[in-house]
Amino acid sequence: MDTIESTILRDEVIETLLEGEYAKSENAPFFHLIESITDDRSDQNVIDIISRLYDFSKANPSPEKWLEQVTLFYKNDKLERIKDLPFYDLIHKDIRLSIERAIELLQQGLDLTAISGGPESYRENFLEDITEIDKLKSKLNSDWSELQTAFQQVSFGRLKPLKNKEEVDERLLKQTKKKREPGEKK
Repeated sequence: MDTIESTILRDEVIETLLEGEYAKSENAPFFHLIESITDDRSDQNVIDIISRLYDFSKANPSPEKWLEQVTLFYKNDKLERIKDLPFYDLIHKDIRLSIERAIELLQQGLDLTAISGGPESYRENFLEDITEIDKLKSKLNSDWSELQTAFQQVSFGRLKPLKNKEEVDERLLKQTKKKREPGEKK
């Protein structure tokens, strides 16, 4: 079986398992999980997470044992705060690095707006975007719910219309937009 066939088969199995969980009438924990990581239109986020967990587990010498150990992190009745999770420091570091990378990319985009032939009209957008991400960065040492709220409140405005579009270098325009896209997703 090739990679594409196995991926299709895996996705079908996951979808069948999800359908079985949806069919259960008393399944509040499952529905809470689904609501927290999907949108109303699709379970694709859940399928992606399960697939990534599966792939990651296969990289370990004992995949089933690794998966069992991962579930132990969540079976702690004494856990009162997310910061108490044994892997919280890794999550926090990843968030910090993602925020720093977003700021770096946005700063590069801002720099491109100042170059001759660059999309100067986008300068204000990049300044606003950097301010938004800086707000997130300032919340890094807050409690988890404050950080989560800060992430939910981040919004990027539409790019301003280009003035003198004929004077803007198309290559610089594309580069500038590319610098903004990952920043918006981070």
